[in-house]
Amino acid sequence: MDKTLDLLVVEDNPVYKMMLWSFMDDFPNLSARMFESGLEALDYLEDIPSDKLPKAYFVDMRIPSELDVSERIHDYLKERGKLSHFYFVTANLSEHDREVVQRTGAKVFLKGDDAINLYEILRQLSHEKNE
Repeated sequence: MDKTLDLLVVEDNPVYKMMLWSFMDDFPNLSARMFESGLEALDYLEDIPSDKLPKAYFVDMRIPSELDVSERIHDYLKERGKLSHFYFVTANLSEHDREVVQRTGAKVFLKGDDAINLYEILRQLSHEKNE
């Protein structure tokens, strides 16, 4: 792989994926890859050299049958010092989600409520890339 991705997204909700892709249209200098499965994303990350890992991550906390995978992705990236732009994304914070956020210290966005903040992160990444 010769180009480093700017953004890796793990999301299974088609509406939310469409929203993220529409946001990405405003930032043509950013590259992204979306996965519906956290396990597929983790396999992908494990095959990439640390210096080629994406710069930012939006990881759904509640993919059915994969509840622990989002935390495993976080831990994998933490070991490699790649958490400056790591965000959990969820429709609502369950007690389990709150425990994961407390344990990891990761930032979390609520789908719908924080769409403007997600857009601002993309804007910031685009600006950093242009510097």
